[in-house]
Amino acid sequence: MAVWIDHLNAPFPAPIEGYLEWHSSDDLPDALRPRTWPAGATSFGTVHLEVPEVPMSSTPLAILVSLDRSGSMTDVCGDGRTKLEHIQHVLKNLCAMVAKYTSSGAVSVRICFLVFSHDVTNILQERYTALGSVDAGGGAAAGAGADPITLDDGFVDIIPEHLPAIYDALDHIDAWGLTNLEKSFKYVHTKMETYRASHPGHRVVHIQMTDGEATAGKKTPAELQAWVDPTDQHIFVGVGDDHDSMLLNYLADRSPLGEYRFMDQLEKSGWICGEILYNLLYPFPRNDDILHLRMTEGMRVYDWRTNTWTTELVLPLLAGKMQKDYHLCMGAGGVDEEATAEAVAEAAVYICNTDGALVNILTALPPLVDVVTGERVPTDLTKYLLRQRTQECLYRVKTYETAVRDRPRLGRRMGPNREDDGTTEDVNRVRCPDIATLHAELAQLYRELELRKEVATEDADVDFIQVLMDDVRVTQGTLGTFRGHMYTSSRMTSQGNQHSYTPTGSTMTGTMPVEWYTRNTTTYTNSSVFSMMTEVAGGEPYTVK
Repeated sequence: MAVWIDHLNAPFPAPIEGYLEWHSSDDLPDALRPRTWPAGATSFGTVHLEVPEVPMSSTPLAILVSLDRSGSMTDVCGDGRTKLEHIQHVLKNLCAMVAKYTSSGAVSVRICFLVFSHDVTNILQERYTALGSVDAGGGAAAGAGADPITLDDGFVDIIPEHLPAIYDALDHIDAWGLTNLEKSFKYVHTKMETYRASHPGHRVVHIQMTDGEATAGKKTPAELQAWVDPTDQHIFVGVGDDHDSMLLNYLADRSPLGEYRFMDQLEKSGWICGEILYNLLYPFPRNDDILHLRMTEGMRVYDWRTNTWTTELVLPLLAGKMQKDYHLCMGAGGVDEEATAEAVAEAAVYICNTDGALVNILTALPPLVDVVTGERVPTDLTKYLLRQRTQECLYRVKTYETAVRDRPRLGRRMGPNREDDGTTEDVNRVRCPDIATLHAELAQLYRELELRKEVATEDADVDFIQVLMDDVRVTQGTLGTFRGHMYTSSRMTSQGNQHSYTPTGSTMTGTMPVEWYTRNTTTYTNSSVFSMMTEVAGGEPYTVK
């Protein structure tokens, strides 16, 4: 249940609803008991959030796309097209879709394409300067056979009459050179700073797409973080399974506005871009404010990023029509047979904005009572307990992968941007017993998930558990390999942020059934999000049943 706090001039078009639920039984079997529970915790619960449907944002949106054009972008994918060709195709579809919405004038979206290798170029400016049709101030421009366009600080409005010029610029991106992330981040930092100063009423978003590790300039997270402002919205997209997932994760985790995505199958890159686009067009709240969940005394909420239970959780950026679930626990004296009524009456979660202003208060649903027997109907949160165990396990694996990534390893297992320092390590000593323990834990968890899936009676629960099984199998299939960190961290992120798209891999035949590669959508999607995902991918709009 929710108690809506109606603030004067609040930036919320409708309340974000929600409620709390508590698992009826405190006597949890060992297979379900969270391993990270704080001392004294006895009860497990969830807080369910329902974001209302909102209209497309009328605030002008400026999208800064920073695209890797290094030589590796010519690598050929399974369908015969190169990485760059896939990205060009998806960006064209994205712009075409946006142009449908902007044609009425009610929505304003503009885009800037920065391409980088060992240098950085605004491809629109470069293309039309080469044609001799851009004036010194970056004003009117025209491509070959295209209608005139206007560049405003390097950005062009995405409207139907500008599409030929945008397509022409994208078609003239050539892949060559090294990967200098430092120059890219510096250029983006300056561009966002100057654009925001001259357009104070606009939302500005940076989407970085890169397929490899830095091969020129500064390379470490500590060196590069200075050029990634945590107050800006950055979406880091790893293209293919050779990118530096540790770096992108690190930069994304510096701020609630940061986000890491993994394009594991380039053929489905449109799905990821479609989900990103939906979140940008339908933001909630309307001003991109960051929402926080605050607990009442005795309660804790699970933070999947740190694998800890805390009194406050910072939420990711939300979008309209989304539903989110987060895990709760209560200490001794909380929900049990004797104190249920008191706990339900007192337990609450407060939704606050960045300034600490109260937005909403969520309380527990009243217990269901059997009208015949008069007895309380048990609340079964087993699937969320299974999710809790999966998230804990994925965090442990990610911690392992992060720890060993910088050690000299066999083959490509060497850490990013590191040369072998000449030292030798006993590979078995490095891999064991930690990796053996993790494999055993993953195998045990997978068996438990299989058993729970077999006895599940609701189709929604079966699908929910299947996604958890995929989390575990993908993680186990890549554990201890060069790609282990990127798959584990991306599955952990998609599960924690409850994304619609999640990576399954395209090169792991032999470790997983082939049909697993088609299960890139999770149970967290909805018809509106998935329709945009399929349209940006180039397919027909799709409705989730």
